[in-house]
Amino acid sequence: WIMAEELPIEVVKSEEGPEAPQIDVSNAQDGGIMKKIIREGDGEMPADGAECSVHYVGRLLDGTEFDSSRQPGREVFKFQLGKGRVIKGWDQGVASMKQGELCELTCTSDYAYGAHGSPPKIPAHATLIFEVELLGFDEEEPSEPELSTEEKLEAAAKAKELGNAKFRAKDYQAAADAYDSGIDQIRWLSEEGEAKKTRDALLYDLYNNHAAAEIKVGNGLDAAESATEAVVLRPTELKAHYRKAAAYNLAKAYKAALEAANDGLKHH
Repeated sequence: WIMAEELPIEVVKSEEGPEAPQIDVSNAQDGGIMKKIIREGDGEMPADGAECSVHYVGRLLDGTEFDSSRQPGREVFKFQLGKGRVIKGWDQGVASMKQGELCELTCTSDYAYGAHGSPPKIPAHATLIFEVELLGFDEEEPSEPELSTEEKLEAAAKAKELGNAKFRAKDYQAAADAYDSGIDQIRWLSEEGEAKKTRDALLYDLYNNHAAAEIKVGNGLDAAESATEAVVLRPTELKAHYRKAAAYNLAKAYKAALEAANDGLKHH
C-alpha cells in the first residue's frame, strides 16, 4: 500500500497551479481528457489493477458542483484502476497521476457519461471537470481475472435473478444489494449491436427493480436515482416513470414527483 500525505492545496512550482498548461492524457490522444496539474506528486504512477484512493470534486462547465468526496461525512473514494469500474476519463486520467498529485481533469462526454448523461445532475453530452487528488494506491493485482463482456452480462443476469428471489421473499435490502451488484457489472460496458441491446435491456430491469426494492426499504432518493436511469434507457416505459414519481414522493420531493408523473403521462 502506497499512501501519500494529504497536503493543502497550494501552488508550489511554475508548472503547476491555475496557469499550468493542459495536456492530453487520453489513450487515443483525441483531446477527450485534458489534464492540468495543480500540485505535483512524486514516485510512481498506478498500473492497471491498482486500488486507487482519491479525493475529488466534480463540476459542470458552468461551475455547478454535482459531486464531491470532500463533503462532510463523505469518505475517500476507492476504485480499481483500468477495469471499467469508473468513467473512462478517470480510468485513463488517474493512470497518468503520481501519488500525492492534485490535478484537474476535463473530460468530454465520450469519456464521461455520454449521450444520456446521469440525470438529474449531469445532462446529456456534458463535458465535466474533476479536481482529483491521488492519495495513494495498492499495486497488488487482483487474484481473479477480469471478466469478459459475456461473463459480465451473465453475472448481471444472475444478480437480477437473486434480487428477484430476495424481493419475493420480502428481503428487500438483500434484493436491493443484489440488483446493485448487477448494475455495477455492466453499467460501464460500451458495446454495439446485439451486445448493446442485451446490456440495455438487462440494465433497465436492474435499475427499475433496484428502485422498487429501495422504495420498499424506504430510501426514496436512492430509488429515484435508479428510476431516473431506467427512464433514460426507456423513456416511453410508464412503469419507470411511475417508480420515479413514487420514489420522489417517498423522499417528500413532491414537485419532482409531480414532474415525473406528468412526464410518464406524456408518453401515453
